[in-house]
Amino acid sequence: MNINYVIILLGSITCIISLFFLIKFFSKFENTTNTSNEYKNNFSGDLLKNKLSELDEKVKNIDNIIKNQMYTMNFKNKEVIYSNEVERLNMLGYSKEEIAKKTNKSIREVDLILKLKK
Repeated sequence: MNINYVIILLGSITCIISLFFLIKFFSKFENTTNTSNEYKNNFSGDLLKNKLSELDEKVKNIDNIIKNQMYTMNFKNKEVIYSNEVERLNMLGYSKEEIAKKTNKSIREVDLILKLKK
């Protein structure tokens, strides 16, 4: 046998094997495209409905959170009306002695006013 025949024989065998693998690959590719098309046709509507319902729920939750935060912000921003200056100074954190000096009252009077308020 001549070397040329051996080279031709090896080339034809590799060509046949590569064609076999190509056919196998394209059949798998065809199956995956068919299944993906079926998936898109059958389930895309359901998936879209599910995603839209999830988005609606998230939007409602966000709206509720915003409303709650606005309510608390409005509540915090409201001015508290105190019945007298002693109570206001007490809420600001002044001691009884400092309140007495600022309001020109005795410590005993300040103490009695605060006890009566409680």
